[in-house]
Amino acid sequence: MNKENENLYLQSLENKSIQEATFSNLTHADFLQQINKKKAANLNSVASSSSCPPSNTFTTEQINKKIEEINQYVCEDNVKINNSQLSVGTIIMRQAMIKRMDYQTLTPSDIALVNCGLNCILDITQGSLTNQRLLFSKEDWSQIKTLFSKSPIDNNFIEARPAISKIDKLFRNPHDMEESYWKSKSYQQKASNSKEKLGYELISIIPSPSEADLMIKVWADIFEVLFFNTGIYIRWQVYAYFTSTTKIDLYAYIHRGEKGLITGDTDRVMFKLDAKLVLIYDENEYPVSCVEFAPYSGPKKIKTDRSKLLVEAKALYNQTMDLNVDEENESILKIVNIQIMGLEAHVVSVKLVDDHLYVANSIESYMIPSTGSQLKKETKAIIGHLFDFKVQYTLDTANIIKQTLNDKKKTKKSMKRKIEKDVKDEEPPPPRKTKLASIWRYKTASKK
Repeated sequence: MNKENENLYLQSLENKSIQEATFSNLTHADFLQQINKKKAANLNSVASSSSCPPSNTFTTEQINKKIEEINQYVCEDNVKINNSQLSVGTIIMRQAMIKRMDYQTLTPSDIALVNCGLNCILDITQGSLTNQRLLFSKEDWSQIKTLFSKSPIDNNFIEARPAISKIDKLFRNPHDMEESYWKSKSYQQKASNSKEKLGYELISIIPSPSEADLMIKVWADIFEVLFFNTGIYIRWQVYAYFTSTTKIDLYAYIHRGEKGLITGDTDRVMFKLDAKLVLIYDENEYPVSCVEFAPYSGPKKIKTDRSKLLVEAKALYNQTMDLNVDEENESILKIVNIQIMGLEAHVVSVKLVDDHLYVANSIESYMIPSTGSQLKKETKAIIGHLFDFKVQYTLDTANIIKQTLNDKKKTKKSMKRKIEKDVKDEEPPPPRKTKLASIWRYKTASKK
């Protein structure tokens, strides 16, 4: 091959690579454009639904009477900040009880506040939009976070995003971004021959990813590999009865998405979960963690899914404690759930800190790499985050459950020996130091 032909060949390769790069950019631009349209439509639907007239109306006399009753309520916790007359649990519970009176017309933030407040959960997770911080002064809220926060600053989310400076640059120069987009559009015809154009049109009509896409194509494989040979398995799209450890498939009985309400420990409640991690031990299932999925991140998902996960964590905590966990394990027990939005993962925990008072904390946040260059840079850190979720949190809870069940077996054997020897003077088990609170759930009107 002579020099001239070689130059022509290299030039053709360069042109081809430019066409392919332009083609790839165009497909990604249209893909993101469709996602943004879906986001805008969802936000508009939320705004329209929040403007609906109230379904329940109360007279002024009824409201005043209800508020008087609420003002008499005192939570059983003893956590008071800066010598306040009211405990933290009392403050968040009273506000939730007031908001609950008109639940169906509340904004997502207020719904999250009610869900957490009525379950005595103090939400100090990062990115939380329950607005519980508005119930306290800045000084009191700062002291609360100092008392209960895992750490004042969690840099994992920043560390997992080395391209954050590029993102910042795009937001600071929106005109350049828009100009680049339309310039890319103008080269669309040049960058697409017959085969490429067909591929482009096929890709451009693909809808934005759904929850099922993310669950099946991305996270299912991750969880299956992560918990392989640990005794922990995944239950997808299940319903939970909060007053029973029995898990059944309710698709034959109830349509997807129906919620339940619990007002006491004896009420039967069901609520759909995207996924549960369960420990299989002695032919029984014991849930150790819950997962909620969403196709993308957004304020509504942060509010509704986050508060839902926190209530789920409290329910799992209570179920685990009902196994009669000993004092040593009680001091370290916390339930850790994971909220997934697209490729982003937010890990949150719930722990009982006083009578009827639970605290929700952020553990860490990270993003699964979506490009080859990100994969090279971030794989080690992401694997570390995933193994933290597995070893330090999920397996810890599973080990506490197994140890408690094994201790109960030993106690039964010991009791059997004592009965055989007619030993009647048995000491009762030591009382639990902190008291658990019942679960509250909102329920939609039942359909006949």
